[in-house]
Amino acid sequence: MRVLFTLRGATGHLHPLVPLAQAAREAGHEVAFAMPPSFQDTVERLGFQWVSAGFEDSSPEYVRILEQRNRLSGLERRTSYRRSHATVLGPRMVSDLLRICDHWRPNVIVRDTQDYGSCVAAEMLGIPHAAHEAVAFAASMKLDMAEPIAGLRAAHGLPPDPELRMLERYLVLSPFPPAVNGLERTAIGIT
Repeated sequence: MRVLFTLRGATGHLHPLVPLAQAAREAGHEVAFAMPPSFQDTVERLGFQWVSAGFEDSSPEYVRILEQRNRLSGLERRTSYRRSHATVLGPRMVSDLLRICDHWRPNVIVRDTQDYGSCVAAEMLGIPHAAHEAVAFAASMKLDMAEPIAGLRAAHGLPPDPELRMLERYLVLSPFPPAVNGLERTAIGIT
């Protein structure tokens, strides 16, 4: 089986996925990471295949996100930054993953919970996808993300998903107890 791990260029989101990727490889699965080019050496040094996907932190698109965020304060600042994961980073990841999956053909995608583009690409291609939480998920975040995720889905021809079931459709891997996240995960057996 081929397992594609996807995430934006963030060391703090990469390292929690490494033990899972190592376990998949040790079980005989082929593993690759789809990340920005600045992570190629790190991923390959860990012994995994790397494929280019997403924006570099220094890219004009990502710098624009940070500049916009820095002009805001408090809750607006956090909400704007979160939403940009779907409105700016999401479309790029969708197009990169459609290209990657056209020739690498993963059986499953393991994505960072903030990687909405991978979720949309997986849904478009009918590939199961698991979400991995590197940071605690606030229940209110789901409300903040409803509109931008709906736009990302619509832009790629997916039907509406007002309850955002796509985000947790298959599996959510979380090191955090449900009380921290404020979510019930009994639907997938995590309590």
